[in-house]
Amino acid sequence: MLPDTARWLLRLVQAEQPCPDVPDELWPALLEAARETEVHGLVAERVLAEGARVPPAVARELTAWRQHEARHHGFHFVEAERIAAVLGARAIPWVLLKGASLARTAYGQPVQRAFRDLDVLVAAERHDEAIAALRALGYADADSAPLQAVQRATHFHLALAGRGKPQVEVHWAVVRPEDPYRIDPAWLLQGATVPAETPRVPCPPAEGQVLHAAASQVRCGFTQLKRIVDVDRIARRGGVDWARVAAQAAEGGLAPAVRLLLELSSELLDTPLDDALGRLPPLGRDRERLDELGIAGFPLGLPPSAWGPARHLVRYRLARDRGLVVHQFVFPTPFERERMRALGVRRGAELAGTAKRTLILAWLALWQFGLRAVPHRRSLR
Repeated sequence: MLPDTARWLLRLVQAEQPCPDVPDELWPALLEAARETEVHGLVAERVLAEGARVPPAVARELTAWRQHEARHHGFHFVEAERIAAVLGARAIPWVLLKGASLARTAYGQPVQRAFRDLDVLVAAERHDEAIAALRALGYADADSAPLQAVQRATHFHLALAGRGKPQVEVHWAVVRPEDPYRIDPAWLLQGATVPAETPRVPCPPAEGQVLHAAASQVRCGFTQLKRIVDVDRIARRGGVDWARVAAQAAEGGLAPAVRLLLELSSELLDTPLDDALGRLPPLGRDRERLDELGIAGFPLGLPPSAWGPARHLVRYRLARDRGLVVHQFVFPTPFERERMRALGVRRGAELAGTAKRTLILAWLALWQFGLRAVPHRRSLR
């Protein structure tokens, strides 16, 4: 049973249901939960647009949230159109990724989807040209030269910033080189669509947005409620080719993550996904083990989602190459290792971290062995 705050928060973000009248005494905790899970823009817009009864102090805070998000979105979308113009003039294939793209394509009102910066995916072979084009707009490297070199060599994006400008992350891939799954960036670029409304910037196809949401969730251990809401809104808008989602997920090693994402969206938000779920293989025993961890509470910030190793257990259960997940838990990835060196982290500190993670891994192995003797709390349909 979810606590009251979690249950009311889910009711506030659930689509196609009247905005509920929340008991006054629950609002302080709900406001904090909405901020922590980054659905505050959606909560503010729904409550205020539907005229739900709230205490005056809560109404003022929600109004401030909505006004802030409106200014934030307007500022970023104007800059997105400038970027579209400069990249379009050079015929560089690109799409707007993540929150800003979803705000434009998946939500009824863009302010319902909060985001921090602009994420731009460009064709890998032209990412240097794209960065040069953005520098012509007044952008400069957000990180030091050593960190920039590390990002170019071992990562998949780098950050740019400029005076009076939002931060922009320029991606030449969608997932990290060491991730045990893949999303073809060329597919996202080739299937780009441009919304009829401003800002008229290319966005990935809906199928690509679902896969990207799954990749983001598996990376963080399914701790993002906003990603589940994203999938709910994408599905409710319709027009998603779920057969294509299933095929691309299977090819890239993301089928278990997509399956779990869709299951949680259906269970937590009543998203109509029967057709989509029918195209992906069930998780079976792995879902039962994830239930033992309390996976339905992870995106709501409930224990043990705040415990770092629990996220690695989620990744382990969803991975095609589980040995790689274990290795990445114990040893730093090439990007992490080079980044620590660029930041001047001592070798002794790096070895101490590896030793600590090895001990945690041994404890996890014993705990998982004991977990097998625990009766399952539920069975799959």
